[in-house]
Amino acid sequence: MLGQEPVIVQVIITELSNRPKATPRPGADRIHIYDTGLQVLAALLAVGFVLTLLVRPNIG
Repeated sequence: MLGQEPVIVQVIITELSNRPKATPRPGADRIHIYDTGLQVLAALLAVGFVLTLLVRPNIG
């Protein structure tokens, strides 16, 4: 799976932004289409940071 991260990110953003594009609410602003995808990616980044801290050996 090494090297597949950019593809996974593109899939997440595309799939999560296609839903609001397909069925926009009446009067909805299109500026918020990517909000959910970015929140998911931020959560994944936070989980990765925590997992890195748990796996990294304690030096000292």
